[in-house]
Amino acid sequence: MTQASRKPSVQAVRTHPSENKAQENPIHAQRERNRAPKRWTPYRAWKTHHQQSAKDSVRQIIGTPVQALFNALIIGIALALPAALFSIVGQLQAMSGHWQKQSEISVFVQKALAPALLDQLKLTVARDPGVHQVDVITPEAGLAALGEKAGAGDVVAFLKQNPLPPVLAVRPQIGLDAAALTELKARLEKMPHVDEVLLDMEWIQKLNALLGLGQQLFWSLAVTFGLAVILVVGNTLRLAIERRREEIQVLKLVGGTEAFIRRPFLYAGAGYGALGGLAAVLILWGASAHMAPHLMAFESAFNLTLEWQLLTFGDAFFLLVDGLILGLMGSWLAVSRYLKAIEPQ
Repeated sequence: MTQASRKPSVQAVRTHPSENKAQENPIHAQRERNRAPKRWTPYRAWKTHHQQSAKDSVRQIIGTPVQALFNALIIGIALALPAALFSIVGQLQAMSGHWQKQSEISVFVQKALAPALLDQLKLTVARDPGVHQVDVITPEAGLAALGEKAGAGDVVAFLKQNPLPPVLAVRPQIGLDAAALTELKARLEKMPHVDEVLLDMEWIQKLNALLGLGQQLFWSLAVTFGLAVILVVGNTLRLAIERRREEIQVLKLVGGTEAFIRRPFLYAGAGYGALGGLAAVLILWGASAHMAPHLMAFESAFNLTLEWQLLTFGDAFFLLVDGLILGLMGSWLAVSRYLKAIEPQ
């Protein structure tokens, strides 16, 4: 047998059995490729370190349950107070719009005005584009209503002459603002046979001014308590950085970047902030459940039907996201500041 004829047999002997199986079975070949070690790409290293950092932050929070609970309560209270004020101001604004829609203009006409002229004045007022409805209140009906409301029926019965003039009860168009109502009042005052026009908008303007003050107070509290959350998270992570000073020095010594060292603390700050947002949701939920009977009594007293919710699903989601973002901001500022002061010796 020649040397050329021996080469195929030698090559067949050197072939690994798994390669023969791979050639015969494609499924086995795929399994062998899956068992092969994967290449360690930069993206895979970045993803793995993020996962490890998230797990380390969870272990850090669980490892200090008392500290985590106090931090969550402090952050929760700081987030819940502005959120509650914002919800209350929003509900009061809805009530202001509801009462403004029910506002009425009283047009006092001349007492001795003839019925025909009174009807003509009513038609003239009704044709105004800002008027929705006009009703005539006769002196007799006005005096009877006054006796019922004031509880002075005996005094009304004692009067020998009715002192009240006819009144036009004008209901403005829905949606008119304070400026449009003031212009409508000025037009009514210029009409003939009109003595006086009363528009009870002063208390609504005072309420709107109070609501504007409430909005400014909300933003002041939101900024102040937001800074408080950042400081709480930053102080907590400052202590964690001090405990891991030697580890940070070693990482810097072997070439670890600031982003690599900062990443676990950022996850921890986000975790503290998210826990604080969850605490704020629970606080507002408990306050809403406690206030529900009192709010129902309030609506019954003012004859209102309002969907008063101190905490909605959107508000809860916003509080969680807000707490997480504030936690990230606090951890970023704290870690960026203190990492510069830690250098390998």
